[in-house]
Amino acid sequence: MTALSKILDKIDSLDLSEPELDLISSAIHAKRHNLRKARAAQLVSGCRCRLINIKPKYMTGVTGTLETRQGAKWLFRPDPNQDTGRFDSARPILIPDTALEPIND
Repeated sequence: MTALSKILDKIDSLDLSEPELDLISSAIHAKRHNLRKARAAQLVSGCRCRLINIKPKYMTGVTGTLETRQGAKWLFRPDPNQDTGRFDSARPILIPDTALEPIND
């Protein structure tokens, strides 16, 4: 049994109130936020990245290279020959830093 399944079993077995479940949910939300920020802190110009948690969904998994930072967003140039839908893959796209995952080649 993994640590995660033990945690889930423990939560399921407890008689928790809605406010207590809200606290657990808030802790999970904060952990996700911290993970996204830590991932965003790794981003630098020239970094190879993959798009994650992005809309439109067909852009999920598109790979490319970061060009320049603009606040909390990056100019992202998709690799050629990928399905970028309505976006021209020859032009950079402005992407939030939380939707970028560095690729460690």
